[in-house]
Amino acid sequence: MADADIVVCPIANGGEGTVEALASAEMQCRVDGPYGESVLADYLILPGLAHYAGIVRNSHPDAAPDAPGAGAAGGIGFALKTFCHAELQRGLIFITSIINLEEKIQSADYIIIGEGKIDAQTMMGKVPAGIASLAKKIKNL
Repeated sequence: MADADIVVCPIANGGEGTVEALASAEMQCRVDGPYGESVLADYLILPGLAHYAGIVRNSHPDAAPDAPGAGAAGGIGFALKTFCHAELQRGLIFITSIINLEEKIQSADYIIIGEGKIDAQTMMGKVPAGIASLAKKIKNL
């Protein structure tokens, strides 16, 4: 397989972007209980992903399922890093450098950011939190 230079992906500040975190992530859904009532049930999102990572490590001992960003896009970051020797880079940092965001923030009075949903993940490395943090640093707030 061809080598890739850089893969831009969401990389959270904690271990949330790893294959292990993705494989053990739990979600909840509503199902019918034994008496017809609606109850919450826990389920694993991708339980086979940890098994897949183990198989890959057998043939590629340097594979790093615990690398930040390896769990991005359902584990595609892990595959690209392992098989294409891609460098996983945090999307915000990559884009910031390309568009000279720091310069733009220095001269800005306001910063408007679009985000589909602001939730607990927002503070773990999503773009709005990253831009707010960068603006705070640049503007000495």
